[in-house]
Amino acid sequence: MTAMATRSARLTERTLHLLTPGDAASRPVSDLSLWGEPIWRFKSTTAGKKDIALIWSFEMFDGSMSTDAQWSELLELGRRLLWSIRVDSQRGKNPKDTGLGSLFTGVRYLLRWMALEGYRTFAELDEDAAEEFCDHLAREKAASDDDEGITAETLARYLDVLVRIHEQSPLFASDPAAVMRRHPFGGRAAQEVADELSRKVAGFIPPVPDPVFTAVMSEALSWLEAPARDLARLGEQFASANERSQQNRSNSYSYHLNKVLERFRFDDGGSLGRPWHPGLADGSETRWFVKLGTVDRKRAPLQRYRRLIQDLRDACVIVVQGLVGLRISEIAGLKAGAAHHPGAWPSCIEVRPSLSGLNEIFYIKGRLFKQRDQWDEVEWVAGSRPAGTEYVPPPVRALAVLQNLYAPWRPLGETDDLIVTLGQSQGMPRSNGNVSRILSDSLRDGQKEFVRHFVNLPAGYQSWNLTTHQWRKSFCLYIVGSDGRLLPAVSDHFKHMSLAMTEQGYLGNDAALLGVMNDVATREAARFLFEAINDTAAFAGKMAEKVEAQALQIQALIGSEGTDEQKIERLAETLRDDDVRVWPADWGKCLFRAETARCHHQAKGDFDLQARQPHYGQRQPNVCCSCSNLLISEVHVDFWAKRHADNIVLHTENLAAGDRAAAAVAAERVRTSETILRRLSMISGTKRNRREHAASS
Repeated sequence: MTAMATRSARLTERTLHLLTPGDAASRPVSDLSLWGEPIWRFKSTTAGKKDIALIWSFEMFDGSMSTDAQWSELLELGRRLLWSIRVDSQRGKNPKDTGLGSLFTGVRYLLRWMALEGYRTFAELDEDAAEEFCDHLAREKAASDDDEGITAETLARYLDVLVRIHEQSPLFASDPAAVMRRHPFGGRAAQEVADELSRKVAGFIPPVPDPVFTAVMSEALSWLEAPARDLARLGEQFASANERSQQNRSNSYSYHLNKVLERFRFDDGGSLGRPWHPGLADGSETRWFVKLGTVDRKRAPLQRYRRLIQDLRDACVIVVQGLVGLRISEIAGLKAGAAHHPGAWPSCIEVRPSLSGLNEIFYIKGRLFKQRDQWDEVEWVAGSRPAGTEYVPPPVRALAVLQNLYAPWRPLGETDDLIVTLGQSQGMPRSNGNVSRILSDSLRDGQKEFVRHFVNLPAGYQSWNLTTHQWRKSFCLYIVGSDGRLLPAVSDHFKHMSLAMTEQGYLGNDAALLGVMNDVATREAARFLFEAINDTAAFAGKMAEKVEAQALQIQALIGSEGTDEQKIERLAETLRDDDVRVWPADWGKCLFRAETARCHHQAKGDFDLQARQPHYGQRQPNVCCSCSNLLISEVHVDFWAKRHADNIVLHTENLAAGDRAAAAVAAERVRTSETILRRLSMISGTKRNRREHAASS
């Protein structure tokens, strides 16, 4: 290319965002893509980085695609904004192509929100619109698959798109639709607004209200019956017709397949007196005419069939989330493998006998992505049944439906993902490469669509904004509300990094639930003290020393009458008066008393007499071991044995490296671990001898 041609190409590149859509459509944005194409591809210029692909064809709130005619002007505004920042950023240095992905995510999110709220131009976005956007962002991102809520930094990236529109507006003086005349946040930086919004997000995650939960779950469960069976039969018929069409190399693909679809009757194989869904013949009154905007009449049955598949998918995802509590990313990451036998659940389901052998436990085997560089292989309990019975829990049935629903399409994507997306068109995929991995956003949006079109929400809840994370909170509150002692089990089930995450992020300030938790914590404290003074378990820690010294006084409080449970309840009444509760940790039990809680002293320099539980920011083995509230039992031996072994290694390594300060810390931890392990072993042996002696007497 000549120097003049190169300069001309660069000039054209710098002004693409100022051209009309018609003039820009056929112009290149890179060596790989044209302006009007649904995907912009850029080669990475950074070693080790993947090429960049910005996909302008994405699903909108109503199930239509962003590339459909009704969104063309809005989509063009997004393209022009992004391109103007790439070639002429008013903030300073233009971003690298490798950094466009994050900016594109924010632009895409804003465009979807604008379509949802009826905004069609950037000129309509003022301070009030920005406030609406913040509220929407808080609701949506508080309910994302991130347990701890979205970070302020991530929120800022979404909010900054509004600021960018204002900053780039001088470039579009000739096009009023692209100009935001006033700063969306009154001149404040996006990060400042995000810092405030993140606090709002943290307390924004409500559980699904019981009336909403009942209505939505009842409808979703009903789709596992006749609809699932009918769509399984229709899937088989469609696959056969599709295969014949491929073999005959027919040019009338849609015609032959539509004939199969039009003949199908949704009546559960004739067992229903009235079909649960109208037929797919062209002209039937269904919601898809509204959802799809302009419908290709020749392909209408195919389009309706595709929507039914997505509706069944959404019902299954609701069942799994609501009854098992998986994150949406964890559902998207499930693998199908090969079914154990036709119609059975996928290979991500495993059944194992319980410890007693009386029951069979169902486990979902999957991947944990949260706070991981890649993922960890994990499993979740999905239900149980008496051994030898044929009962299948609803979440497992839902996964079995998904296994069969997408079985014909996985080979086209060369994937074993349990859920896949059926390409970008409104019809059904036909060739390899048209099927790809499902996106979390699609599953989130699908749930909203399912509720909007199939669930009659009760009075007072018609405007409830159902988001996927609310299912997890409902799951937690139900389990812990049933039995407060199950909080550690729920924390493990959710794969949380700590018990504090579950308590603070899920229990919140629910007064009734906190009352249940406090009552359980007090009763557990009474049980531990009872075991300690009756030689039924071995204990260590400063609290153990106090218990031994005051064993006679505690025995007097308990009395000698009644069963062990009655004695424990009497002790619990005394502990309630003294506000003593037990809070578990991996290294011991905290019989919490505010006046001796070292964790609060560590945080504030003094004891917080108003505190009702440990300070999780300071709670760690070193602090707890110096605290009079710590009671260590035999169940914590594994933790202390590992800590002992790990710190022996650290001591040796730090000495060899010449870091004597770190070696001294490790040595102190070795001594503390040895003391605790020795005490538990000695006490355990002594108490065992006492019991054996008493038994022989």
